[in-house]
Amino acid sequence: MLTFPTPSENAFEHLARTNPNLLKEWISSGNLRTGFLSFALESLGGVPGNKFINTIIGYLSNNHAIIREGAIYALSHHLDNEEVAKKVQLASLHDYNENVRKAALEIINETSDKS
Repeated sequence: MLTFPTPSENAFEHLARTNPNLLKEWISSGNLRTGFLSFALESLGGVPGNKFINTIIGYLSNNHAIIREGAIYALSHHLDNEEVAKKVQLASLHDYNENVRKAALEIINETSDKS
């Protein structure tokens, strides 16, 4: 059985840089409380490449708005991926939580401003 460090933003960011596969396993383990899971997803989103995109996208349908919002921020690093851009766009229009819609719209607007 895997052992994980004490959950914290610093621990998630460190694992994203040094061992993103372990971070993904931690996220998938079900051992993180809602707020920590959101931060862990955001850190996983910062990992370059597309390896973890499907894992993150899966959390867009989570029952907890804060987790969906964390997934949106995680996907902000991957808006050059057409599927990701569509998912964020859909969340900005149709998520039932206002904060998630606002986060998605914020990500879209920031990307448009950089263009």
